Amino acid sequence: GGSQHQSIFLEQDGYLRMFDVSAILWPSGYLLAQCLANPARCGMKDLLDRSLYSHYRDSHHSAPYAIELGAGLGLPSIALVLHLKKRRKDVNDSAMFSVVATDVQAHAVALSMSNAWHNDAAEIDHEILNFTDIDSAGNLAKKYSTTSPDGQHPGFSLVLGSSLQAFFEDSLDPQCQLWQTL
Repeated sequence: GGSQHQSIFLEQDGYLRMFDVSAILWPSGYLLAQCLANPARCGMKDLLDRSLYSHYRDSHHSAPYAIELGAGLGLPSIALVLHLKKRRKDVNDSAMFSVVATDVQAHAVALSMSNAWHNDAAEIDHEILNFTDIDSAGNLAKKYSTTSPDGQHPGFSLVLGSSLQAFFEDSLDPQCQLWQTL
């Protein structure tokens, strides 16, 4: 069996804005997208399969499958959606899923929306979000989830972001307030 490759069309912002690089492709976003497009090749297959299983296992879980923080152009979200669509087709699964791509910059969200449309990734919702504001992140998590029988908001099965460590000193800690909120 040969390797199958899929091209993704990306539109970037042609303007250089001082201290605003949200509408250009970051190397870390490119690498994350590579892993999400082919999790087995990147050693992430088990992680993705476990989070998928937990997402669909809970019948009350109607929140989107994943959220991408600081999505910019939306490449990782697009790569994940295209991978999930292929997986769903390969295993003849009719389960629905969606991904939420967020960014603090409205022009980046607009580019992400356009890129999703050009790549047949309609399963992506787009939101303006400053993820360093925990209250805003919590409100977004509540917006996209329903209350489970135990009164909890199930949150997202997968939280994506490239280069987030600069924003949170405790981002490697699973008990980090942001991870607990989402």
